[in-house]
Amino acid sequence: MPVGVVGHRGARAALGVAGAVVLLLVLAQLLLPALAAKRVGDRVRRYGTVRSVSVSAWPALELLWGRAGSVSVGAGTLALAPDQIAALLWEARDVDDMTVTADAVSLRVPALAHELTLGGVRMDRHGAEIQASATLTQ
Repeated sequence: MPVGVVGHRGARAALGVAGAVVLLLVLAQLLLPALAAKRVGDRVRRYGTVRSVSVSAWPALELLWGRAGSVSVGAGTLALAPDQIAALLWEARDVDDMTVTADAVSLRVPALAHELTLGGVRMDRHGAEIQASATLTQ
């Protein structure tokens, strides 16, 4: 075979491989955040009603290693104990920014005879800093 034909085939093969890699990266960017959001929603749903979940990461391949740029969860009513909240926060340790809102949270504290009901719950985490607000009703 002439040298020009072999070089031309090699260039086409390299372009084909590069195109396939780009296509896989685009598909990962489109599909992985949705799959991660479903996984987060399933974990939080164990404790109550989840209305919305969004996950973002750039590049989305970071999600394969458990890293995310941001996670946002909107919930209706949740029922949790403090150790369950700590476990969820630990699972999200590799998320840069996280926001969780809930209409109501029933907080089960073993030392108390009854649950505490919190309304309008909002928790924001940026890195290691956590800010939370809620209304405690009787």
